[in-house]
Amino acid sequence: MKYRKEDLPKIIALSVVLVAALIWAAFATLKSYHHYVGGGPATARAPGTAGLTAPGQQGPKGSTTASSKMLAGLLTPVPPPNRDPFDPVIRPRWQQETASRPTVEEPKPAPSPLPVLPPLPGAAGVDKGVLHVTGIVLGAPSIVVLHRGDQPYIVKQGDYVEGSLRVESVTRNSVTLRDRQGTYVLRLGEQ
Repeated sequence: MKYRKEDLPKIIALSVVLVAALIWAAFATLKSYHHYVGGGPATARAPGTAGLTAPGQQGPKGSTTASSKMLAGLLTPVPPPNRDPFDPVIRPRWQQETASRPTVEEPKPAPSPLPVLPPLPGAAGVDKGVLHVTGIVLGAPSIVVLHRGDQPYIVKQGDYVEGSLRVESVTRNSVTLRDRQGTYVLRLGEQ
């Protein structure tokens, strides 16, 4: 940044004022902190206990210190507020309008019948306790959707179903499962 030679005294004066203001602010902050802690330069205390006394104890001059009064104020139980602190004091206009209107119950429309989906092919007489295949998605890896009653299982080759049945292979229409007793082939849409 360029400046003219005649502006140099102004820049120096402003810099001195700025430094003096910063020093004054630092000293004022230290003084207020020192006053808050409750000690003075003539007060001798153990390291780390500057101005800390239990509520009701006497300070170094024989009176209760300001920090012990603050500590006592913080430890005093506060009763709960009489109203919800998040409830607005002045309600928005739309809440005022709805509160002043009489409530009129509108008639509810009759529920429309929902469409009924047809069952999967071969799933008309499915036993709720038997594991059956309801979907196969071929890919890398192939994904199989198995059901036992209302419990679905979405697995891929190598995963376990119910902790003991391992998915051995997946083809376009069937899934091969294996456990300690043997191997089972489940076909899509059959039990």
